[in-house]
Amino acid sequence: MNVQAEENDGYVVLKVQEDLGADSNLSELRDAVSRYAARGIKKIALHFTERTNFFSSTLSVLVQCLGTLKEQDGELSIIAPTESIMDTLRLTRLDSLIKTYESEEEIAKQ
Repeated sequence: MNVQAEENDGYVVLKVQEDLGADSNLSELRDAVSRYAARGIKKIALHFTERTNFFSSTLSVLVQCLGTLKEQDGELSIIAPTESIMDTLRLTRLDSLIKTYESEEEIAKQ
């Protein structure tokens, strides 16, 4: 998996550079979140491709990442989620735990 990190003032954006499917290995994403949390970064935003779909494995990793950040009193968010991603977040009620933003600029204002 190709994940690019962009460090900004107070938060990090992890950009997943490939479409995720049911068989995607998300350990790199989970590990990146853990590394940044260990460094004291409390706000991490994920940005997925437009063709990414969430599956049970994706949701499992998101919950793990959320737990890692909550231990640090941090937050996990998603930038520009597709309607499919939003539907999945709503169905699983993760929309109440994971903030969503339309753009990086919107996060910067928080």
